[in-house]
Amino acid sequence: MILDHRMSGISAKQTYTTLKLADLSNPFIIRDIHNKRQADRLRELDGKPPINALLKVLINKIGPKRKFRIWYNTRSGIDDGGPLTHLFIAHEKHIDLLQENHQVLITDGTYKTNIF
Repeated sequence: MILDHRMSGISAKQTYTTLKLADLSNPFIIRDIHNKRQADRLRELDGKPPINALLKVLINKIGPKRKFRIWYNTRSGIDDGGPLTHLFIAHEKHIDLLQENHQVLITDGTYKTNIF
């Protein structure tokens, strides 16, 4: 039930309430539900970092027939679980613009940081 709720997008608090209402003598605490969800998530990732799992999903979903292109670099290969060092995702139309206007390229790769 806990994993079904997680897959359905039901919060841990709602799952806890459902379990408690079903059986008041249930020994579960909310931390047990969080731990079970986290263990399931780690099992889904197959021991790989979340960014590597995201990259594999992107590669499978975007693929060669889509209009987006992905370039990436890892230290020892994505299948070996090597850390991701570079990631670039662009739409074909933006790649065409870049090829026509290759003199200037400005990217903003920051995310909530003001450290330079």
